[in-house]
Amino acid sequence: MAPSAITTYEEIYDLEHYSNTLKLVTENNGGKYNKIESLTSKESVLDVFKKRIAEINVDSCQPGEEDAFYVADLGEVYRQHLRWKMNLARVKPFYAVKCNPDDEVLRLLAKLGTGFDCASQAEIEQVLKLGVDPARIIYAQPCKTKSYIRYAAKVGVKQMTFDNADELLKIKQFFPDAELVLRILTDDSASLCRLSAKFGASLDKTQELLDLAKNLGLNVTGVSFHVGSGASDPASFTKAVQDARVVFDQATSAGFNLQMLDVGGGFVDGSFETFASALTGALEEHFPPHIRVIAEPGRYYVANAFTMAANVIARRDVQDGLTGERAYMLYLNDGVYGNFSNIIFDHQHPSAQILDCRDPYQIPTDYSIWGPTCDGIDVITERCTLPGVLNVGDWLFFDEMGAYTRCSATRFNGFTNKHKVIYVSSEPGALALLKNEFGDLAVDSQLAASQAISGVKELLNGCICCNLVGQLSDALLQLRSEVIPDRILIETSGSAFPATLAMEVNRLAREHDGAFVLDGVISVIDVENWKGYEDTSYTARLQAKYTDLIVFNKWEHVDERRFEECLDRLGDLELQFAWVKSTRGWVDQAVLMGIDGALIAKGGVSTATELNNSTNEHQAHGHDHQEEVEVLSVVLNPTYEGDATVDLDAFEEFLLAAPKDEIYRIKGLILASKPPADSTGERRPSTMAEAGLYVLNWAFGRWSYTPLSSQEMVALKGASLRLTVILARGEANKWQKKLAAGDLVQLESHPEHTNITVVKTS
Repeated sequence: MAPSAITTYEEIYDLEHYSNTLKLVTENNGGKYNKIESLTSKESVLDVFKKRIAEINVDSCQPGEEDAFYVADLGEVYRQHLRWKMNLARVKPFYAVKCNPDDEVLRLLAKLGTGFDCASQAEIEQVLKLGVDPARIIYAQPCKTKSYIRYAAKVGVKQMTFDNADELLKIKQFFPDAELVLRILTDDSASLCRLSAKFGASLDKTQELLDLAKNLGLNVTGVSFHVGSGASDPASFTKAVQDARVVFDQATSAGFNLQMLDVGGGFVDGSFETFASALTGALEEHFPPHIRVIAEPGRYYVANAFTMAANVIARRDVQDGLTGERAYMLYLNDGVYGNFSNIIFDHQHPSAQILDCRDPYQIPTDYSIWGPTCDGIDVITERCTLPGVLNVGDWLFFDEMGAYTRCSATRFNGFTNKHKVIYVSSEPGALALLKNEFGDLAVDSQLAASQAISGVKELLNGCICCNLVGQLSDALLQLRSEVIPDRILIETSGSAFPATLAMEVNRLAREHDGAFVLDGVISVIDVENWKGYEDTSYTARLQAKYTDLIVFNKWEHVDERRFEECLDRLGDLELQFAWVKSTRGWVDQAVLMGIDGALIAKGGVSTATELNNSTNEHQAHGHDHQEEVEVLSVVLNPTYEGDATVDLDAFEEFLLAAPKDEIYRIKGLILASKPPADSTGERRPSTMAEAGLYVLNWAFGRWSYTPLSSQEMVALKGASLRLTVILARGEANKWQKKLAAGDLVQLESHPEHTNITVVKTS
């Protein structure tokens, strides 16, 4: 089988159809979804702020209209999720709700398929109201209120943590069927917010707790740890994973079969890749792939997504005690008892920037910045320099205000803790999810049935690369069982992320002995309806990175300038990929699929000539296909008896050197004396006693080998290698000469006794 993900680009680039009018919304809107508008770049957040403050006249507005407010870019949350999947594919994120329980953030993350780390009944209830399955929630609070345990049992939230004997006794009494996760003590000395003084069982207590759980008849299913919020030392994860391995072994001796590891939080934006690499290495060393791994990121997802603006409500002239220069004390309408609570509780240092200043002269001026309450500790910044003299009524803004801010704001002195939020999205993928563009009508299935397509499995109401990944596995297995297809095409929405699907197909391949082989990723651009974009979308860049081939559709309906504009914008992505034009929606089958290994083995299509003949027959029925490709058939025969395996070193040099703009596909059969390495370095051994037979699948710089059984040797017809090479138009003659020279494709032993035939078949 050769699944290909077909992704449409037009939804990514066409941002002009979204309204530029940004609507102010509040936290409480009667249970309806907030309006979320599109942005084309992160810089546009400032434009949103300026539009909002232009509507406010501080001299005549109603009380509270000039209160501090937020702009939340949900596109940033979306990008962070894709970044997580790129770097920590094995680890499923369970978002820490306590960090920022914003309804729109939770709704987006629910659509993206994350789990949720909840620490109270209220947090569990909030997540469940979004329609999240209780199995996607972990009650990650080792010291729980009895009534909250009863509530968790009632609503079916079974996963929960513990770190002491009394907690086990409570759980035994109120929720004996819970799935328990033992939280262990870790070294969090390098974290912003240390948690080990309050939570976690030391390693000298874990065996005792496991034995007690066993005696109580409770079900311990995993181990958790937390290296502290805002961790700064990647080695903390390495040591914690090692300790967790010790506890896993202790659990085995106690009679438990642990299946889950929770690595907690501590991830921050600036060092994420470094931490992810350290964690991945530790997991690979200590935990086999069948162990389920989750994490509890919070600030990683939301810190950069929220920006806050505050109004200057008062000002005092002072003399700087150090320089003698004139300075000012500014008083804002928010402070440490409000959204700047992160200064007290999260050890943050928000940095003020000028949003609106009526002073035309940008003179560097010193300030201290204070909150509005009567408490002397309500200080935001003790000293800073800003380019201008601010007056009462001017505005400041603060970046990175998404983590541990609104959630811990109070009503001290009667000031509000409910601040308005304007929701925007700089990523179309996030907007598509939140606008619920994934419907519940199986239109494609009906269309496919009308065209006599035998096997169609449609996945509805969600994103196939996020919350429907599990359903994808089920669908593929069902198709394999009921239809037994030779090829499966996976058509996604335009906002899908191909790498996630690729990882899922590869996982299925490992678990089902190579029953599925990832063949390639194809993206389609509707040239007629594509209108360009103002910036380079992060989502588009990720899609392009994992695309093997781009197909330009409807290009005949536009002039050459419009088509060149498409190419120029793709060039802005600074990535290399092959592309072809369709002709009235048709693309040569050889370009999209080549010859599939399963078909070769079964004798369904054995040569490129047969493939082109089948294509020509299709054209004879009235379809005018463009001849975009040329095809070479390569056969390597030994001229002696005995060992006749292919020289893998020379052949790999050919695969590495093959230019993606000249050669589109290389597929065929190869006889090897040892398991050949695919483009990732992985080797899959053959079941044959001596030399192994493998199917090669090369597509635009990446390749894989699939071992076949000895019964399929007949497909080689006595040769050591049979290949079909699909090339760009005009390249066949050059590569026919290169391959015929015998340096790229030769036998391992006695290369001088080799007969190589290279025939141009199209």
